[in-house]
Amino acid sequence: MLRTNLQPKVKAEVKGGFQLPVWAPILLGIIVIAGMGGTWWYLNLTVNDLNSQKTSNQRKLRDFQELIREEQRVREDRDYLNDKLSYIRSLYNNQAQWTYFLDTFKDNIPADVWVQKLKVTEDGELELIGSTYTYSAVGHFIIRLEAMPQLSGVALEQAQAQQQGNAEADADLESRMRKDFKIKATTSLLGAASKKQAADAQRVNQGAKAAPKK
Repeated sequence: MLRTNLQPKVKAEVKGGFQLPVWAPILLGIIVIAGMGGTWWYLNLTVNDLNSQKTSNQRKLRDFQELIREEQRVREDRDYLNDKLSYIRSLYNNQAQWTYFLDTFKDNIPADVWVQKLKVTEDGELELIGSTYTYSAVGHFIIRLEAMPQLSGVALEQAQAQQQGNAEADADLESRMRKDFKIKATTSLLGAASKKQAADAQRVNQGAKAAPKK
């Protein structure tokens, strides 16, 4: 018995999957490259801007440091000039005090007393050597010195008659009558004022050595 298949034949077609166009990867690569280039350009621009700011800040820092050094030089010059002015003033004041002292000292020397040497040490110790004809004149001189406000601790250190060593000197009556004496005292003129003057002088000398060169 013959059988006949009357159903129509169905053809199955297999289609391929989704495929990107050829130009898509190329476009994507261009976009990536452009993005990387833009990023590099932006970073490079930022780095250049930061380098420019750094250079500007370094220049400002150098200028500021120079201003600080200039201010220090001005301060040193000011301190040096102030010390010098103080030293000059102390010299002037001390000179005036000594002028007054010497005038007063001269007025208190008795007519029959001769001062041969007057010495003052840095500690204010005063020593004077002189001569006269009588010991009473020495005592009178000491009383006058004690009355001077610039002196204290006036004391007779030594008083003796002139020693003769030969017959020719023995014949000289004036030489035989002469009495040599040494008096010591302390003066207030070399107190705090003189110490300040010495300190000012030291600072001026140090300032002159360390004075900034122009």
